[in-house]
Amino acid sequence: PPRSTLFPYTTLFRSLEYAARSLKADKEVVLAAVTNCGEVLELAASELQADKDVVLAAVKQTGSAFPYVNKTAAMWSDKDFVLPMVQLKGMALEYADETLKADKQLVLAAAEQDGRALKFALNGLNQDPDCLKAAGLFDDEADKTYARPEKATLSVKFSLAEQSTTYATEFAKGMKEDEFLRNFKT
Repeated sequence: PPRSTLFPYTTLFRSLEYAARSLKADKEVVLAAVTNCGEVLELAASELQADKDVVLAAVKQTGSAFPYVNKTAAMWSDKDFVLPMVQLKGMALEYADETLKADKQLVLAAAEQDGRALKFALNGLNQDPDCLKAAGLFDDEADKTYARPEKATLSVKFSLAEQSTTYATEFAKGMKEDEFLRNFKT
């Protein structure tokens, strides 16, 4: 990329990289930095990597800031924090508190953003028709009758359980989105 597009990132990154610890722990300084370049969350003090305002600003600026978010912080039990997080990055549902993984509103939001997130849903929400529709894995009309007599069989077990692979989910969703393949019963 042209140097001009890298300038804000490298300037902010380096500025925070060489900043005193006190500045890396200053919420106002870090919030200003992540609002312009979410990846600098990596350099923030650990307590700010678990601060709701800082984390939301960083992930909102760029989803690539997500790896630097504290995934064990108490904020993951707060629905007001988790809901916008899963709307930005559906797979963030993995880190939500168990009670929130069973919250249909939250699971729907995560599934709409990334259908693979259903693997982290609890209390049967990973098989709920509304959640499956949100994930792009279920369509009432298409699943009642199929336009083609052929069937497709996945060689990898299709499962939305937490310990399963997302490959079959991604494949099934891809078939539903393809104009020709969506007419096959999978």
